[in-house]
Amino acid sequence: MFKLGQFVKGNGEIPAGGDAQIVHPVFTSGTKPVMLDMGSYWGGDGGETISFGIIPTTVKIAALREWEYYNDAGNGIPILTGATEGGQSSNGAISLFANQTRTPQSQVIIPPNSMVVIWASAANTAAWYANLAGFECEY
Repeated sequence: MFKLGQFVKGNGEIPAGGDAQIVHPVFTSGTKPVMLDMGSYWGGDGGETISFGIIPTTVKIAALREWEYYNDAGNGIPILTGATEGGQSSNGAISLFANQTRTPQSQVIIPPNSMVVIWASAANTAAWYANLAGFECEY
């Protein structure tokens, strides 16, 4: 069991005209684990999805690197794939947590010194956006 600490949040985007599978940071935890229990996404093109994964902050995010670069090296852990559909809303957020039609998770614990990244399943013409928030876990 742990006590909830400071509220933290982060946001990120995949710019319009992005390439498929390229990682973009959304959220970075500090020296404590973070329980993410609020999040949303919007944008993208119909027929596309975005995925979320964790990369340790000790691994430098290189410009224009594909998810497989981190995953294959043992530095990436996917946490949500394929359930985030594009073209659903251009300016309104769709919940990432407890949305039973798309993403059945309710919470995700992010390890200390870790970064949550997103990547698109296909090259996108419309930008993607994501927000994540939660509480640091006190020991």
